[in-house]
Amino acid sequence: MKNNAPSRHRQQLTDVISALLIILSVLLTFFGWQYVKNDQLSDAQTRFNEITIQTTDQIVKRLSHYNDALYSLRAYFYSVDDINNARWQTFTENQRTFDIYPGVAALAYVEQVEPEQLDEFLASVRSDTSTGDEYAENFEIFPELNSTADTYNIARYVSVSSGRTPATGFNLSSEPARTTALNNATVTGTTANSGPVALVHSKDPGFQIYLPIYENTTTPETTTARKQLIVGHVAAVFNAQDLFGRFTAYLDQEISLTVSDINSDPQLYQVNPQNDEPKIDTIDTIEVAGRNWQLIYKSSPEFEQNYLDASQQLTVAAVGSAFTVLTVYFVRDRYRRHLRDSH
Repeated sequence: MKNNAPSRHRQQLTDVISALLIILSVLLTFFGWQYVKNDQLSDAQTRFNEITIQTTDQIVKRLSHYNDALYSLRAYFYSVDDINNARWQTFTENQRTFDIYPGVAALAYVEQVEPEQLDEFLASVRSDTSTGDEYAENFEIFPELNSTADTYNIARYVSVSSGRTPATGFNLSSEPARTTALNNATVTGTTANSGPVALVHSKDPGFQIYLPIYENTTTPETTTARKQLIVGHVAAVFNAQDLFGRFTAYLDQEISLTVSDINSDPQLYQVNPQNDEPKIDTIDTIEVAGRNWQLIYKSSPEFEQNYLDASQQLTVAAVGSAFTVLTVYFVRDRYRRHLRDSH
């Protein structure tokens, strides 16, 4: 009787070798695919970081310039003994404020008025004919004043960028967000951010930054003195779309940006919104006049397609799979040849 044990042993050995080769090939294919994927992801992350860092830096620098513009306005206010509407408009025009600082919708002087001073304030406005009779005749306080309010903050002088309507006479104390920011500016002696607000006439999303003006042209040392000596504030008004829209060129339309105030629900701005879960994202937090903003960046499918080449990954997987099949075929073919030759 012929002994088939060696043949069975060779068959088992061939099966083991085939299985090991399959496992080895699959592992090599997997690690090769993972290497290509990670390499592409690293390149994409590097480019993504370059774009988002540049965008955030530009936003921070621009906002710093706006802060400087407010201090310049306050310095002018302190340097003029008898400011009026004509002098305010002439200064902002000659400074080319809206050309040098694009994104600013309006600049304003907001005067703090106690209820018992209201008649005196209105008489002073009515007597200001420095730019003709129109300013004095059309000056109206809105919305209707709250008779129980402790203080009014009224936009007395307003200059606006091209195409906008000045909100002269607007009582900022009619809205809690603006009131809180004005009070913060008063007690700190520095700039304060209103957070997201609707602009007065357009109702577009925006925000305002205030800088206090005190009697005696200096910032008092104590909080109590600051409250007692506050005269008003200079204010910069921003339309969020106009401001942040100037930075979208850095995003190549392939990265979404959402700007939101951490302590407030309404988002300030969004461009290239993405519905799908991004493969790459990051959040930058910046401080803007006392409030923290989040800049949320997300990669778009177009960005991912440009850097995460699925076809290259599939090629690696296909080559690895083909190598596995050929290797197993070669081993088993050699085994069949050996059996045929041994018979």
